[in-house]
Amino acid sequence: SLGVNLGGVNYDHETASAILTEYGFPISDLEAKISSSYSKNKESSTSLSGGQRQMLALLRVEYQLRISEKNRETASQHWTEYQQRGSQTGRETAKLQSEIRNAEKVDIRTIIIDEPTNDLDSKSKETAINLVEKWMNDPKRTVVLVSHDPDVQKIIDGHNARKIVLEKGKIV
Repeated sequence: SLGVNLGGVNYDHETASAILTEYGFPISDLEAKISSSYSKNKESSTSLSGGQRQMLALLRVEYQLRISEKNRETASQHWTEYQQRGSQTGRETAKLQSEIRNAEKVDIRTIIIDEPTNDLDSKSKETAINLVEKWMNDPKRTVVLVSHDPDVQKIIDGHNARKIVLEKGKIV
């Protein structure tokens, strides 16, 4: 299902739909293709292409970033409400502390991406580049990126980024 592919166990359909819609991927089409790709007939013409799988992987990262932010905001809101209410039971305190620890645990600081534009059509390539650039612009994140694509390299050149160039297996 889309939930397993995009979000895992704690799937948030609303967030997934928003991301897919924002980046021009109709959720109903994608759900149908994912469902058919799990069918016994692997020759199905509606299964995901390499480019679609690549794009889904990038959107999965965006989904996890948004969910972790949403969880931190929710925990912060609960903490504020908790403080405003005054004295609480030990059980409520422990539950809130657990929620805050879990929200902090999923804070994604480093994103490692290998060939983000590989097998993508021009529209998806533009989307992938925009996602990578968005992640690179976030001062809380480190993006480690491998790419042969000159368009991706232009983004790296346009940022205050450390660039390592390899030639025949050696750093140049």
